[in-house]
Amino acid sequence: MNNVEKVIGNRMLVNRISTAVKSEIYMPQETIQKMFLGVVRKVGDEVKDRQTIVEDRICLFNSFSAQKAKKANEWFFNEQDVILVKVGGNYHPFGYRILVSRLNNTEVSRGGVIIPTGYKSSDQTLFGVVYSKGISNNNIIDIPIDVGDIIKIQKWDTSMKEVAFDGLHYLSVPLSLVEYKCDKETFETNYVR
Repeated sequence: MNNVEKVIGNRMLVNRISTAVKSEIYMPQETIQKMFLGVVRKVGDEVKDRQTIVEDRICLFNSFSAQKAKKANEWFFNEQDVILVKVGGNYHPFGYRILVSRLNNTEVSRGGVIIPTGYKSSDQTLFGVVYSKGISNNNIIDIPIDVGDIIKIQKWDTSMKEVAFDGLHYLSVPLSLVEYKCDKETFETNYVR
């Protein structure tokens, strides 16, 4: 019998969901091999966040440490591999992070080529609008940042993860990289060029 009866430790058994264009979420082509959309089927007995990571929950995983299970489309992941968690109709970053839609960080050239500002200068700062706040223990994290706030991210960092859904690109950003929040007028007055 190839069925997994119990998962041990901080691991979970996940069924892969197609990343086809018709799925609810997709990853940009450059990140598609690094991420994995799936449904949690079994949760290990040591998963720290038992209320958030539960059976039948849809999550986006970092696939670097994924291990193949016996059955087709089944994989094992560690709890720290969770990037996004679907709760209701919204995706939330897992843990102390926020999901941000970037503002004024790209410029379109005359030929239609998109040039990220990070590649044009040494100023690696980013601004964005908060799309959703992180989730832990099945609760939205309590921070003085709200959905819709404009925030400044200190710098590009490998801990940020880019995802795309509903035709828009987002960054999952650790709270430690959020420098401050400001209102739209301040952003437009001081930073829009």
